[in-house]
Amino acid sequence: GSVSIYGGAAKGRLELDDDGGDINISGGFAAHGIGGSVVINSGKSEQGSSGAVGVTTTDSGDEGVSGAINMMTGFSIAGNSGYIDLQTGNSLKGAAGDIS
Repeated sequence: GSVSIYGGAAKGRLELDDDGGDINISGGFAAHGIGGSVVINSGKSEQGSSGAVGVTTTDSGDEGVSGAINMMTGFSIAGNSGYIDLQTGNSLKGAAGDIS
């Protein structure tokens, strides 16, 4: 079955402070070890295609701008900061996907 998570709706009662609710997902805190990871996977199909993972911002209203997509790694004191790895999968019978 499906699972849907939505931020709270803003009903328009306060014109200047009428923001929809945020959704924050965080891995667990660790005092000494490695903090918890956040992993989002699409569903696997035994015979067909796997599901997609979409990261999009929605269209803005008549007087606003659409939201940004921000990706960044954290600050490091003692070593290198993390890296961003963006790859497409290989294909046995077709071409690998593009990054554009």
